Amino acid sequence: MSEVVVFLIDGEHFVSGGSDGKIRCWQTKDGKEVGVPMETGDAVLDIAASRDGKWVACGSVSCGVTVWDVESHEKVPIEFKTNEGMVFAIDVSPDGATIATGSADLSVCVWSLSTGERLLGPLEHDNVVVGVKFSPAGCLIATAMEDQRNSVRIYNSQDGRLLVEFPITISDSASNQSLAWASDSKQLFALSRDGSINCLDVSAGTTLFHWSIHSHYPPTAIALASNGTFIAVAAGTSVSFWDTAAYERIGPIIEHAAPVASMAMSANYDIVTTTGYTITLRQLCDILPSYVDVIVHDWKTSPPLSVKMADLEGIVDFSGAQDGCSGSKIAHLEQEISLLKGEVAQLGETVKSLVNTIQDLRTELAESKRNADSAVGSLVEGNEGSDKRIARNTQIGVEHTSIPTPFCP
Repeated sequence: MSEVVVFLIDGEHFVSGGSDGKIRCWQTKDGKEVGVPMETGDAVLDIAASRDGKWVACGSVSCGVTVWDVESHEKVPIEFKTNEGMVFAIDVSPDGATIATGSADLSVCVWSLSTGERLLGPLEHDNVVVGVKFSPAGCLIATAMEDQRNSVRIYNSQDGRLLVEFPITISDSASNQSLAWASDSKQLFALSRDGSINCLDVSAGTTLFHWSIHSHYPPTAIALASNGTFIAVAAGTSVSFWDTAAYERIGPIIEHAAPVASMAMSANYDIVTTTGYTITLRQLCDILPSYVDVIVHDWKTSPPLSVKMADLEGIVDFSGAQDGCSGSKIAHLEQEISLLKGEVAQLGETVKSLVNTIQDLRTELAESKRNADSAVGSLVEGNEGSDKRIARNTQIGVEHTSIPTPFCP
């Protein structure tokens, strides 16, 4: 039995579980185990984490469903009255209020996380249910059956109505990692047994695109990047990456020493894979620099890490993450600096042009002022000459028209 893995919402921790019945929490930055293992007492088949990172739910071979407190590592005292049989698939709703399970009894049920009461189902299927995923909006549930042509179904999560079926035969090697929702809850990516990826339009009930992957081995896991620009697909011993808009392969193919059984991707673009009991963690900022956002981790430069997993025959290999993507960070900063230099240079030219324009305007203003002063001076001189002529003419007129003083005897 291989380890299954899932990241917590903070991206700084991930949890794993396997045939030894133990769930372990790991630090992403250094591979150290956090706290003591959570003892389920049964082989773990699937794990799901709540969106707030407080709870981890697991499906097992014979113990049904158990829920664990991530901080205390203690089992939540809630009994889920599941039917007899293995719980192959489990998921927690976006609001953290309910859990969906897919079981070997050919059914899907929705349970209250606070009481363990069954709220919906059983939703009967034609074969073993190996996949169940809430949509990001929480209003839909996607399910996948093993070895059935019409194996992908979409249900209303409130009333259990079957909304649409897709004619896809799910890979029997993919378990609950055969489905991945787009963030808008309108598209669903599903892995086919024939080694292909299907992009499904949920509202229209049609297949938008269907393309073959890099390997002739059946795909085992799919993971969608948090920004929605690419997906990772595991098949055989390798993992490949695909552009979700162009449907083309991007970046290199990552090879492993053994077949990849489980895979998860964090919001910070860490990707963790399991091969048997070996867990390997890598960062994608160096592998796909143009597809990922700036990494928020505060990594420390250190030698490659090999951490022994307690009670397991294997290691957690962090050799792909020891440098903290320093190369990409430097390249990103250099690119930013180059862009800023270009903007500064352009701004300098703009400022220079504005300074020249202001100088020209000042020159024109000074010239206009001089012309205005000259015009005013000429006008004043002209007015003064006119005043003198008027005064002189007035005096002459007065002299010629003076009235003689009357004679008084």
